[in-house]
Amino acid sequence: MKKPMPLLEQIEVLRRFLRTLLADCYRLSREAQARTRKRRVSPFVERLCYRRLDNAWELHTVAEVCLQQLRQARALSIAEWHPGDQLIVETTVKGYEPNPRRYIVTDVEWSKPDSYHYDVWQLTKAGRFYERGGSTWIYPSNRIRITRCSEPLPEETQRQCARYRRSADQFLEDVRDSGDIDHIIKTVQERRARGFFG
Repeated sequence: MKKPMPLLEQIEVLRRFLRTLLADCYRLSREAQARTRKRRVSPFVERLCYRRLDNAWELHTVAEVCLQQLRQARALSIAEWHPGDQLIVETTVKGYEPNPRRYIVTDVEWSKPDSYHYDVWQLTKAGRFYERGGSTWIYPSNRIRITRCSEPLPEETQRQCARYRRSADQFLEDVRDSGDIDHIIKTVQERRARGFFG
């Protein structure tokens, strides 16, 4: 069995492949434009050429989604905190109150150039998720201090944290090691059918 590359190499290889796919799409678009100038055509050839162009753009979109997933896997692998972790976030800017707040990391997202931010959900004093307005982002910086919180959580919150951990571990394993694109293709086709992609 072939061994997967490290994530950074996979990202670079996929970025090069994306450029190739985009060049193919542009070439097929130019060919389609040239065919519109012809007076006599074969309807089968016209439809087949349109299908080939449509498939090329769809494959390009699938590759873009794959790149997004690889970047998110990279963010998960380099982040200090992971989904399901309970954190205390305090302001460290001089002149401002520390204002400590408790959060649960729900996800880690990739940010340019090769960084990440945390998707978090604020907790109440009792350790439950805020029902309204609790979701936010946290970007690691020198203006805040992020530390692990060891305060006990209600069972319901613990179960949700375990789900976040399992989901992140499964995502990382699927993206980094297997590269299964069948579900990505299905999602892209559904979104294209609804007009979400070009």
